[in-house]
Amino acid sequence: MTELRSEWCRLGVGFAVEAAQGPVDPEELILRSASEGPRDARLFWGAASWLKRYGDLVDGRRLRRKLGKDAGSAVLAALVLASESIELKGLLERCQPLRKPRPLFEVMESTSVLREKVEKGALPEFRRWGLLVDEVSLNLDMLRPASWVLRQNRNLLVRALLGANLRADLLDTLLSAKAPLTASDLHRLHGRQYASVHASLSALALTNWVARRQDGNRLFYSVPQDIQDWLEHFPGAEPPAKRRLTRAA
Repeated sequence: MTELRSEWCRLGVGFAVEAAQGPVDPEELILRSASEGPRDARLFWGAASWLKRYGDLVDGRRLRRKLGKDAGSAVLAALVLASESIELKGLLERCQPLRKPRPLFEVMESTSVLREKVEKGALPEFRRWGLLVDEVSLNLDMLRPASWVLRQNRNLLVRALLGANLRADLLDTLLSAKAPLTASDLHRLHGRQYASVHASLSALALTNWVARRQDGNRLFYSVPQDIQDWLEHFPGAEPPAKRRLTRAA
């Protein structure tokens, strides 16, 4: 549980724990938080609050792919509902409601008084998923400002600039790479279709986010130094001169 709070702290949620040191996978964190949410109400509402403000930094398609063929949990549906995230609304069609209603949080089952309270005041939008919740407790004041979140999380900074999509993930991988990579390398690393990876790399090259170098019959991709320097000091620096950096919708 502390590990989850630590990762959310890295993303800007004000939990009283030390922030995770390494980069955080937001889609993986959402799924793990939905699994643990019933045992930690503060974790659940902290995650929902973050999604309320920063949901557009989450890749909903990637989240659905991580679910695979499995149905999403009713708790995941509750997290989407509580956050009112438009970007994640499509997840609801993949979630499975509970057959027998129960309180969302296990603590509400600890006494008959608490159970009766949550049953009487259960909100209909959550009850449809078989979860008894009598109030939405979002707390946006516990969130760090966007400038802090993006400065501490380069993967989210790249998504803010390019959108939460494959292009952003490929660029982030290239930024971390110690040597130029081919489309085949990135195809293996991300587990995405080669055609999608190739098309995304072509779009990044056309808008000058990445550079291409041909060696024999292979193309190698890397991030130009001026782009690296700009991202390192963003948002306190001007874009690289003579470059047209556009947001890819």
